[in-house]
Amino acid sequence: LHQPGHGRKAHRLYSYDDANLRALRELPSVRPGKVARARALVNDPSYPSPEILRWIALLLAGKIH
Repeated sequence: LHQPGHGRKAHRLYSYDDANLRALRELPSVRPGKVARARALVNDPSYPSPEILRWIALLLAGKIH
């Protein structure tokens, strides 16, 4: 009987998944470019724009009612 998920092909898929998981674990937890962008946005008094704030307010109001 051949059972799906057994044999050489399944082992290759598992190894591929394992390699991807290892690669993900080795990624840096902080990306300096993204942190710099976030800091710049936090320090920008015009961010977020009034339009975005209105959109968020409407979205939240819809969830409350």
